[in-house]
Amino acid sequence: MTNTVILVIGDVNNWLARGHSLPQDKSLVFVDYAAFSAETLLMHRPDMILSPLTSVGFDALDLADRLQTFRYCGAFRVLAPKLPDQAMVTRELCYRAPDVDCELVELNRAPELRVV
Repeated sequence: MTNTVILVIGDVNNWLARGHSLPQDKSLVFVDYAAFSAETLLMHRPDMILSPLTSVGFDALDLADRLQTFRYCGAFRVLAPKLPDQAMVTRELCYRAPDVDCELVELNRAPELRVV
């Protein structure tokens, strides 16, 4: 049985410096964007990469460029607030990293209203 590895890329050092903690889960590996490299991918062999849409010093498009350069072909999920045009952002991610399985995940989505 193989263990699932999710590589979470973000501004980890800043997060920890502000007194926050990281979840303790064997399947999650947290890496600061500045430290992310092709060697990181080889070492952890993630099943999925997770990152915010924007962060201090980088955004998901920067990361998509790196993933394409590093020839990553797995899943890349980007966490974002509700956006006016989610499809446009997804298209740009896929354009920048055509060999990567890119998908945008909107958080805090307002529930759909039903008219009765």
